[in-house]
Amino acid sequence: MGIQIRTAAITLGLDPSELTTRNQLELATCLMEDDFTFQIAATYLRDLVLFDYPSSATLYMTNEQYIMAGIRYNRGVERDLGFFICLINNLPARDTDDYKFISYGMRLLEIREHIKKLINE
Repeated sequence: MGIQIRTAAITLGLDPSELTTRNQLELATCLMEDDFTFQIAATYLRDLVLFDYPSSATLYMTNEQYIMAGIRYNRGVERDLGFFICLINNLPARDTDDYKFISYGMRLLEIREHIKKLINE
């Protein structure tokens, strides 16, 4: 598992633009530890879910929330939730540009059970 230094910094409440080279190297060293990286990634994904669903229980996500976590991870938070929900509810063909907007989240939903098994190992 990997996560970008910028994303890790934001997740930790740091301003990436204010990190010195030394800070970046120290954070990169920490990110080489699987437990640390897993915790940061989990926190980041939780924050992405809460961005769209601020009162949700992230341990018990709906399929829509699960898809949106993947979409936000891949596409960011700039686009409105309604844009993606419209695509999810009116699923475009896989080979279209519209499907590309939601493909990451849809793939995560397809392998949700496998991901659960990996987490529980």
